Amino acid sequence: MRWIMRGLELERMTPEKMHAIGMECIRRSEAMAQAGMTKDAVRKNLLPAVQRLNRAKHELQLVVDQMIDKAAELEKYGSALEKIVQDIVGTEQ
Repeated sequence: MRWIMRGLELERMTPEKMHAIGMECIRRSEAMAQAGMTKDAVRKNLLPAVQRLNRAKHELQLVVDQMIDKAAELEKYGSALEKIVQDIVGTEQ
């Protein structure tokens, strides 16, 4: 039976290394608990930021779409203007 935990091959690890990893996990979880960093608290703090990020991305996409539309419109008007200029210049020569 092979024991692998997210890239850690536990079969090949020494007991000391496994103990060190376990102690580090415990130390970090205690620090998070003391800081009030439960999963729900992290989610509660991150959710508004993620929502703002998504809203900003959407607004940016709308502006980029408008810019592309305006560039196409400008190209169309530029072509029409060139045609008018060619008609005027072509008739005078």
